Amino acid sequence: MRLKKPTLIIGIAAIAVILLLIVIRTLIFTNKDSKLEVKDCRGESTISLSKSDFSSGIVDDQIHFNKDNNYLCIKALYRIDSSSYRISINSALRLIINEYTEDNLFIKSTDLGDHDIFSLNEDTDKVSFSLYEYESGELVTNTKESLEEQLTSSINLEQINNLDDISEDDSKLSTYISSGSLSNYSNYRVGYYLSWGGSYSSDSGSYCTRDFYRIDTDKTYCVNVNDYRVNIEISEYDENGKWLDYAGSYKNLSSYKAKSPECAYIGIILRSSDWGSDCLDLLKDGLVIDFSDSFRYETLENVSLSDFDFTDFDNYESGRFYKEGIAVESSSLRVKYYLNLEASNSKYLISLSNHYLTMQISEFDSEGNYLQSNSFENGEFFTPSESTNYIAVSVSANDTEGYLIFEKLFKENVTIDLSLFTKYEHNTNMSDLSATDFVASMNVGWNLGNSLDSHYGDRGESANLEQETSWGNPTVSKDLIDYVKESGFNTIRIPVTWYYNTYVDSNGNLKVYEEWLDRVQTVVDYALEDGLYVILDTHHEQELIYTGVSDEEMENVYANAAMLWSEIANYFKDYDERLIFESYNEVDNLEQSWNYSAKAAQQVNKLNQIFVDTVRETGGNNTNRLLMIPTLLDGAETNYLESFVVPEDSAEDRLILTVHDYSTVYTDEIDSFFANLEEYSKKYELPIIIGEFGSSNKSFKPVEYRDIHASNYVANAANHGIKCIYWDNGSINDYAIINRKDLESSRTDIIKALINPSVYMATNSYCLDSMENFLWMRLNQTTGELVEDKYWGTIVTGNQATGIEISENVNYISLNLNSTEEYATTKIHYVHFYDENMNVIETNNSDYGYKNNTFEVPEGAKYIRVGINDSYQAITKEEYSNAFNSGKLSLTISFIDTESSDSIMSIKY
Repeated sequence: MRLKKPTLIIGIAAIAVILLLIVIRTLIFTNKDSKLEVKDCRGESTISLSKSDFSSGIVDDQIHFNKDNNYLCIKALYRIDSSSYRISINSALRLIINEYTEDNLFIKSTDLGDHDIFSLNEDTDKVSFSLYEYESGELVTNTKESLEEQLTSSINLEQINNLDDISEDDSKLSTYISSGSLSNYSNYRVGYYLSWGGSYSSDSGSYCTRDFYRIDTDKTYCVNVNDYRVNIEISEYDENGKWLDYAGSYKNLSSYKAKSPECAYIGIILRSSDWGSDCLDLLKDGLVIDFSDSFRYETLENVSLSDFDFTDFDNYESGRFYKEGIAVESSSLRVKYYLNLEASNSKYLISLSNHYLTMQISEFDSEGNYLQSNSFENGEFFTPSESTNYIAVSVSANDTEGYLIFEKLFKENVTIDLSLFTKYEHNTNMSDLSATDFVASMNVGWNLGNSLDSHYGDRGESANLEQETSWGNPTVSKDLIDYVKESGFNTIRIPVTWYYNTYVDSNGNLKVYEEWLDRVQTVVDYALEDGLYVILDTHHEQELIYTGVSDEEMENVYANAAMLWSEIANYFKDYDERLIFESYNEVDNLEQSWNYSAKAAQQVNKLNQIFVDTVRETGGNNTNRLLMIPTLLDGAETNYLESFVVPEDSAEDRLILTVHDYSTVYTDEIDSFFANLEEYSKKYELPIIIGEFGSSNKSFKPVEYRDIHASNYVANAANHGIKCIYWDNGSINDYAIINRKDLESSRTDIIKALINPSVYMATNSYCLDSMENFLWMRLNQTTGELVEDKYWGTIVTGNQATGIEISENVNYISLNLNSTEEYATTKIHYVHFYDENMNVIETNNSDYGYKNNTFEVPEGAKYIRVGINDSYQAITKEEYSNAFNSGKLSLTISFIDTESSDSIMSIKY
């Protein structure tokens, strides 16, 4: 075992001598040329390996030929059919078959005796053959000549099409008992040998060897099994295969000696003591069964956790710890030692740089009694019980490659660690940072969405720390936040849902569980330690905070808001200026769900004032902390912004207005939106941050323009003094740009676009800003025909004969409606495509409407019509004309060819 702290210092001269001997031995005994000839034997029902095919030596797991007189091997690789084979070989010899992938990665090695069965792994591309002499359970030390003398005939591999077809065959008297034969799953069949009479029964629930294996009658065998769940039952047979006796049941560390003096052969039966663990699956996963002279799987050595090196592959074996014992599992590694804990009542951090790994920890007391087991992800914490003295550690991979994945990971310097957690000592000195200066210094932010704000079910009677992963994202880890910083972001917004970790005390006060506050603090500290600005909010608090209800009910909402923020603000009040509080997230209007009303907007204004007052009253650094406050629903449309009221604040220039916007516009057409926001920023004398924006890989069109959209959005906003925070929900197929389970697979194209933004413009676009470009009519939602609409008022692009002609080679059309002031609720409701004869091909109708959208041009489309109206008010033809003339209404149509680099271009001001 390699420890972190060397315990022995070896002299330089001694090291030199050792290295020299290693080099000499390597030159003499090893040929590292792995370019062996590959023979294709696929399609052959019998593969014969003749004496002349073999040379002295062995082929190892690296496909290297090594000189060794104890072995003979064929200096070639074979491709054989994916099937099973019965081996015919001199009973004194054993055949080793190594399997390799197409990329020459070692899969497994199978040790076979006469009449054994070999089954090819489904990932195997080629195999190698080596052999050795075997006697009484031991390899026979040999010379090349004496070994060749034993090879009196060809070794044959006879293909078996279906193992089930030979399940009822009579058992044969096979070779001397060997770990290779007993650990080979193909040598077993469903059923067992009856404890009286010893005949074969095909009943399920057990597995038994197909053949009987020779033993030494007078020898006492040490039974070795690398899975404590497995029970071995033994039936004894004489020299002629006649049943003698049932010897009993054995486990790992048992001793076995033939019960009958006439015993020459035994049949093995396997059963699992753990319901649901199938012994055949365990054999496939690496179950080892060995009858030998010594015990191999005795009690493990104890070493200090603080000295143990988790990065040394030699410190592991395949398998895992299962409750109180070791168990077989191909996709797991177990530490070879028990690890002593040196610090009681401490918290340990699990670090796994590959997020598809999990760590399992079994706890034992000082007497060796098993206590409990738990599984952990990267970034989670292990807190041992008060009785825990030492632990057993396993690491599992959620990967079908099984053990192979670990070889790859360790070659890539995977991080696996379990270390004492040291809490970050945050800065308590508050610098004089104004809201204006902060927003000016901010480049772009990133949202840690759908993690600490996740929730499920009802509020419980204790802290629910599992809330964090309930929506599918992994535990937030330090390496994730490090990646955010390294990517270039200087601000992180941490959405947190608090309600499901709150309770009401005996005095009727709303309280947050200390464990949840501690968890949130840990994540906040990760970001502050990296030098990031942190925006901490209350997110999905619909059970506590809402609007659109009676004044009487709102009094309870106001009280809850004050108590919740009193809890949060007091806990973090000594943090420096880099921690920013955001009052609420998208407070809903229950009266008109997810819609505007003047009443709900007024109630949000009061909630914001309560937030500011509550935070300031907690004192400490909160008296001057930066605070972010939203409009109703974080709406960015005119009515939301007009109804906003700036809270009174005892601190100067410490408030920031925040809104959300998920516009899909990816060109400079979005400039007017930010120009409008800038006017409100000046009006209220508050800097503005877009708290959420982004694009979804599921719905954004054209999806290949997501990076352009991000870049253009941030650049246009910055041109008006507005900064943005990208919404990332953790789903890489949705809004995520950082892959939280595999950081190296993140959308670096979008990240780079955010950090180095540019304004983009479409080179083929038209602005329709006159009534001359429209008809005062509506569209039949099914046929696409023009219909009179004198009473409500819809306008449609084109003329009586045709719609707007679609340019050649265009595969997308983007629409952006600029509608402001009294026309702010005017939206696009119909988008219809027509062929060259104005027959409708595709209709897109929306009751709610939208201001911007992109459509893929359907095949055969020659013309497009766009219908616009206001769902909340009727508009006359004259009013439309005035809207266009006053600059309050315009429609931009952009024709996009994603195959052409000239369709959209970056521009600089």
